Amino acid sequence: MAIYTLYIFNRHCECIYHSSWKRVAGAGGGSPPPPGGSAAPAPAGYNNIVDPATAAAAATASTAAASTAAEGGGGGGGGGLVGAGNPSSSAAAAAAQQGDPYAIAEEAKLVYGVVFSLKNMVSKLLPRKNSEGFLSYKTSTYKLHYFETPSCLRFVLTTDPASDNMRETLRQIYSDIYVEYVVKNPLVKHGGVIRNELFRTHLNSFIRSLPNYN
Repeated sequence: MAIYTLYIFNRHCECIYHSSWKRVAGAGGGSPPPPGGSAAPAPAGYNNIVDPATAAAAATASTAAASTAAEGGGGGGGGGLVGAGNPSSSAAAAAAQQGDPYAIAEEAKLVYGVVFSLKNMVSKLLPRKNSEGFLSYKTSTYKLHYFETPSCLRFVLTTDPASDNMRETLRQIYSDIYVEYVVKNPLVKHGGVIRNELFRTHLNSFIRSLPNYN
């Protein structure tokens, strides 16, 4: 079993923390990707999320550049249009595989979109209002685990498909690490991008100590 990535989203749907552990692209691009569809082998436990405003501006510039290239290129069989409109192809995929923070920010938006849609769908299908709701889902390449706090802080963890339910693990990350090193730290802006070294170090140690991490 293996643990791939952790995303933390604030109440405004912004990704404020991202960590990658065992996400290494395989042959032909085969990897255990989350809904974003890219593999980003960043340093273990390193938060490579940029501020949302900066990421949005970079994404707009990147889209404009890609559109210009698509219109101006493409001689000899339309090579400049290969993969046009596909967010996980060409330069976007290459950037994500190199751990590009802007590409990962875009990936985080896709992850949140999937979680948001599934959460709403499950809430409408629940037979009772007091049921726990959306906890996880599994594909052939990964399993996504979800935990939400009363303050609308959302933790999303991706693992290999054989992993057990990691909801309690996410609860521990929140109560024992996030609360201790973010909420109780007067120097950290609550709800903002987390760049706390103590948080990163303790989170990385905790993940590596889990039986799922191998």
